[in-house]
Amino acid sequence: MKGQELKKRFEKAYDNWSEKIFGFVVYKVSDREKAIDITQETFVKTWDYLCAGNDIKNLKAFLYRTANNMVIDEYRKRGRRKETSLDNMREDGFQLQSDGDDVIRNNSEYSSVLRIVENLPPIYSEAVTLRLVEEMSIKDIADVLNEKATTVSVRVHRGTRMLKKMLKE
Repeated sequence: MKGQELKKRFEKAYDNWSEKIFGFVVYKVSDREKAIDITQETFVKTWDYLCAGNDIKNLKAFLYRTANNMVIDEYRKRGRRKETSLDNMREDGFQLQSDGDDVIRNNSEYSSVLRIVENLPPIYSEAVTLRLVEEMSIKDIADVLNEKATTVSVRVHRGTRMLKKMLKE
């Protein structure tokens, strides 16, 4: 890919996904400043990767995977699981999006839903978060998590089912 085409592709990706990546990261790390740093570093690493001549078939999935790996690195640095402040997230304008599921769509208490999602087992929580909050396709989630699409589909289905059950309780 030529330099100008590469630059345009990257700029378009930044315009389309920087806010979503930031929302994903701030949800994961619960620290606005750290999320800004991780988001910026995600795009810098992606740009460096592209400039090195590497091809990225699914740029959105690559960005999310890079951000997710950086979040994991941050957890390792902290040496503990994240502490989530949903009130801080709501103050920063973070809102849960729905995938059309009536139980979730009709629940106006986003923070309650987010708390419940956080209480799901981690393999389900991550898949459900990417699906409902980030509105990613199963294929994109599979690319981000480096899993098979069928595995992700099962996790989203089971996690959503657990979420519905918890919401009814």
